Amino acid sequence: MQSYAQTYDRTLRLASALEALDAQPQSRIAILATNGPWYFEVHFAAAEAGFVAVPVNARFTMAEQHGFLSRVGPDVLLVTAEYAARAMELQKLIPSIHHVVGIGEGHGMDLDYERLLARADPIERPLRDVDELAVVSATSGTSGQAKAVQHTQRTTASAYAPLIELFEIDEDAHFVTGLAMYFATGYAGWTASFIAGAKHTIMPTYSPRGWVDLVHDTGATHGFLGPTPVYMIMDGGVDLGRLRGLRYLSMGGSLCDPSRLRALTEVLGERVAIQLSMTELGAGTVLLGHDYLNPDGTLNPRHRSSGRPVTGLEVRTVDGRGAPLGAGAEGELELRGPMVSPGYLNDEAANREARNGAWFRTGDVARIDEEGFVYIVDRKKDLIVSGGINIAPSEIEQVLMSHPAVHAAGVFGVSDPTYGEAVHAAVTLHRQSDLTGDDLIAWCREHLASVKKPRSIVVVDELPVSSTGKLLRRQLRAQFDPT
Repeated sequence: MQSYAQTYDRTLRLASALEALDAQPQSRIAILATNGPWYFEVHFAAAEAGFVAVPVNARFTMAEQHGFLSRVGPDVLLVTAEYAARAMELQKLIPSIHHVVGIGEGHGMDLDYERLLARADPIERPLRDVDELAVVSATSGTSGQAKAVQHTQRTTASAYAPLIELFEIDEDAHFVTGLAMYFATGYAGWTASFIAGAKHTIMPTYSPRGWVDLVHDTGATHGFLGPTPVYMIMDGGVDLGRLRGLRYLSMGGSLCDPSRLRALTEVLGERVAIQLSMTELGAGTVLLGHDYLNPDGTLNPRHRSSGRPVTGLEVRTVDGRGAPLGAGAEGELELRGPMVSPGYLNDEAANREARNGAWFRTGDVARIDEEGFVYIVDRKKDLIVSGGINIAPSEIEQVLMSHPAVHAAGVFGVSDPTYGEAVHAAVTLHRQSDLTGDDLIAWCREHLASVKKPRSIVVVDELPVSSTGKLLRRQLRAQFDPT
């Protein structure tokens, strides 16, 4: 148990402790850890002293973490015991990491988080500029490489403060966090709860039954998860009735399967909400129960939408020349508002691609109806969304084609009842090779994060290509996923 006063005291002490390690305003403070209050403390210490908090995706491979952190250039890396060995490897590869601090027990580091806090003074500092860089998070975009997304205090507060009103969050609210706290959806929940002064309970690692039990036993009022963790609850035979105490169960990252949504609303009614969230934006659009449920409890057509934009966010669709389109017309979805990231760190090419003047280009094809509901029609750049995580086919194709026996590869998503989409691949081999799909899955396991590893790989005689030689993924999807 930790009070707000204790959290503030520890935040001030952490800021002082990091300054004693020569951290200066805008120094990058990275954290690679299991869930815990240290995520609050790192982010708030950064806000207090002007540091930049850098949450690291623990699911990334060594190469992915190395690439992301090399771009960011952290001065200090905080880790829990589970990632201590990885942290030492990263420190050897990234010259900017001067200190590694161990959190909790069994980390084996020379510097210990609690000892540093105990020796530091809780010094209050003047308020910082709300537009200075405050957070850098990793995302995998259309290139497949993790981009370093920048956020300020203004963009963060603008994204998550509207959720307080939408989800009726007050001092009597109680959140239970199960998602990894470096994810945007998890970050949305605990940030909004702190702004509102609500109570928060943290699961170190997610388990479906454990999360439901924790919600029920603590009398929690709010839960923010992705669709896949919710599907795991439903598939695990857990009694959904134990969630009836929630004011809201919000799912972010991707749309919810209609049959699953019907089953959830039969138990929870209008308390089931959908968020469209992305690292560059935080919470973007929200679909509430009263928007998509008819009076008799059946789903109306809006259940296929991503909802309407949060307060302060403007949305539009544009044609191929970047000109705005009217209601109902399909085009690329663009966003503008105080919650949108100012850009990618040290990546001018990506920044040019992502901007249309003051508007952020999402790369999604969408339509917006006359009432402002946003419908995602397709992913413009063939991204696969599995469990709410964006996966770039090109990255996986490169790994497959790095195998000496592979001639060409095509990666695509197929429908999956639990994850929304699953990664599949088709390859052609060089002559006289007897390589199998299982052999290539083992190859991918060594070179990719688990979530990116293809579920199946088939060997084919040829891949469908256009007249200009470009891979036609839509034909692969039609062949292997006729639904």
